Amino acid sequence: MTIKVRAYGIDSPELQKNDSDPPSQPYAEEAKQFTSLLTLDKIVGVKLLKKDKYGRVVGKIEVGSQDLSVELTRRGLATLYTGKGAAYDGNKVLLEAAQDIAQKQNLGIWRLGSDFISPSDFKRQRIFEN
Repeated sequence: MTIKVRAYGIDSPELQKNDSDPPSQPYAEEAKQFTSLLTLDKIVGVKLLKKDKYGRVVGKIEVGSQDLSVELTRRGLATLYTGKGAAYDGNKVLLEAAQDIAQKQNLGIWRLGSDFISPSDFKRQRIFEN
């Protein structure tokens, strides 16, 4: 049985899922590949935190001592999610620090400089374009 879980506290670049969707954001494929590399064929722990407003399960995903949300953020492959109903499992400060490190080291999405569009802004733009 497969359960899809949205990683808590973060927002990764949007990935094109269907041909009718806009192209993927920069670093979306890298975020997907990193997630697969970290989790595929491994024993994964999931702490279920809540359901979001779309009914998706939000959880803390861990492989050994690695927290997927923190690792994606630390590599510049996700931003801190600050939207309504955000869940941090007590790790908001850790996620903020991981994002600060990625920004200072110019990793992943932070390499885009002024061309960077946050995943939340990207989604909002898509809604207004349709």
